[in-house]
Amino acid sequence: MALGLLHATAKAEPITFFVGADPQYSFGDDALATETGLRAARILNHCTDCSKVLVVAGDLSHDKPDKARKYGEVFHLPIEKLGIKVFDGLGNHDNDNFADDWVSFDSPRGLYHMGSLASDDRAKPMSLQEIEEHNFVAPRFLGWRVYDLFLSQIDNEEKPSQDDIIWRAATSLKDSRYNNMLTSCGSFGYGDAWYCMNEDAYYYAIELNKPTYNFSFNLNFWSTPNPKPGVLLVQLHNELYSTTSTRYLKRIRDKLSSEGRLDLPVILFSHRLDGTMSPEFEQVAADMNIAAVIHGHYGCDNRSSPEKLNGHCDASNTWDDLRNWKQEIYNRNRVNVPIIDVNALLYGIFWAVQIDPSKGTIGFVRFNSKEMMVESGRGGKSFISLETGTFADLMTQVFRNNPSAINIPRRKNAIMKCDYEAGRANASNNKYSVANCSY
Repeated sequence: MALGLLHATAKAEPITFFVGADPQYSFGDDALATETGLRAARILNHCTDCSKVLVVAGDLSHDKPDKARKYGEVFHLPIEKLGIKVFDGLGNHDNDNFADDWVSFDSPRGLYHMGSLASDDRAKPMSLQEIEEHNFVAPRFLGWRVYDLFLSQIDNEEKPSQDDIIWRAATSLKDSRYNNMLTSCGSFGYGDAWYCMNEDAYYYAIELNKPTYNFSFNLNFWSTPNPKPGVLLVQLHNELYSTTSTRYLKRIRDKLSSEGRLDLPVILFSHRLDGTMSPEFEQVAADMNIAAVIHGHYGCDNRSSPEKLNGHCDASNTWDDLRNWKQEIYNRNRVNVPIIDVNALLYGIFWAVQIDPSKGTIGFVRFNSKEMMVESGRGGKSFISLETGTFADLMTQVFRNNPSAINIPRRKNAIMKCDYEAGRANASNNKYSVANCSY
């Protein structure tokens, strides 16, 4: 089946998927991180117009090898066995080597496949037939396909940033475990910094669409129209502005340009935004139709509260807390795109993202999974009962059960929307604008 079928003309429709960051096993509440991922997956499973995708923006574990295994075995694999693809990325605490089926980025089969891999399949290359079959079936059923992947070291800088040099010098005095780490991998935590030191992870890009196949309405799967991609998700792992991240983003820019698709909306995923944006990164971003940058890592206004797990963001933080960032990224429409901090899964937080390419808007809803429980027998609690429906239907069900479960916009059955093409009319005049966000 020709890959070009995915570019057949069709009206772009709103696309909804889920995101989170910082489950960070061994750092916080491991059980809550696991339950939050599973609750997000259950909602996606009931959603008829959602892409079956959960993106995790780094810090899957917290420096310990057994916790890398735990992330894979209690978060990644159980969610994928529910039919939801987990597209994860590295964070500064992900220093150990993950097995191929614990994460998506460790092998091509990890990207294309759902669930656990047989040991003899993990290193087996994907055949062209397997790729074409995947790209025919997955967009119809699940709303995603692999667009690109590139094997690379992650954030192995020829010249470490001044911030990293200062950070390493300070932490080495406090903890000898940092001493065996090369300065060029200073953006990672302590230990071996496996994916920085070894070419063993993939940068990758995923095309999302609204799934078109439904057993209730389509009797002949093979005649179901191939859905048009509506948005491209680009996984840039730990450091957004690193040399390797910039190189990969340039690769995606050039590929889209060769296809005449630079107007395709793009969402960038990374864990951190430390360091300085290079002129090359700035130019590549300005050539692309970037709709948002989604990340984790940073604490919010609760950093000074010890009872709030060392400063990760939680349900108390506002929209303004999560959007404040010191740098600006402009897209091809001369719009300063929203940069959103979506942590932390370890607090029970996950987000829905809804993008409408036909209107040039991207929307965000923050869910507090701790407010999605109902009383059950013998004084216990269980996850709310859901009926299958559209994302709007499911939001209404969640809201009726407990308005506090929808946390941004706070206690409102609505979506916070931003206009990432607001400056299109001014682009030729070299004028700039800020994405307008409202609900």
